[in-house]
Amino acid sequence: MNQATIYIDPVGCSKVGWTQAAGMPGDTRFLFKTPGNIAYPSVVALNPQLVLRPHTALTVYAYDIAIDDPVGAAGTATIPGSVMMDRFNVEVYERNSIGTPQRMLAAGRVELNGYGYTQTGPLGPATFSVGPAGPTGPAGADGAAGAPGAAGMRGSRWYTAVGPPTGAVPDDRVQGDMYLDESNGDVWRWDAASASWLAYRGS
Repeated sequence: MNQATIYIDPVGCSKVGWTQAAGMPGDTRFLFKTPGNIAYPSVVALNPQLVLRPHTALTVYAYDIAIDDPVGAAGTATIPGSVMMDRFNVEVYERNSIGTPQRMLAAGRVELNGYGYTQTGPLGPATFSVGPAGPTGPAGADGAAGAPGAAGMRGSRWYTAVGPPTGAVPDDRVQGDMYLDESNGDVWRWDAASASWLAYRGS
């Protein structure tokens, strides 16, 4: 993306310009500043428009400058690659709420480089098909280790005591805990759904 700065002067026209690769889309970021080099406070009210006048054709291209950062006083104009086939005189206008130009804010020139295309036509850059995908690149390096995860539920345990398990086992019971009654060899299993010990195997 290109970038250009326009200094809003109440009594004159700012200079503006940039270099553009021929035949490539020309998204251009405009920064609107006061003569003191701070963000222009009323940029939305400018309703700015970019006008391109090609050197070799009797035509005019006009594009809205969409203000997407009112605080930073910045906006973007999108120019198709099929247009960028010539050198241009550049003009930026302030407009009123219904789109009528009020004054010229800036003027200058766009210079083209990278002459991959020399003329527009049915095989212009906007109509070339996309070629096949290239080979997959090598895998990148492993990233940094992530943060430790939350602790999971503990595994089941065996408990032993004399008599039934009621009151003999801590409160942190989980599904699958087992209990052995040492007095008679009975085995009990904790059932979380019913919150009770169930006889598993009797003597």
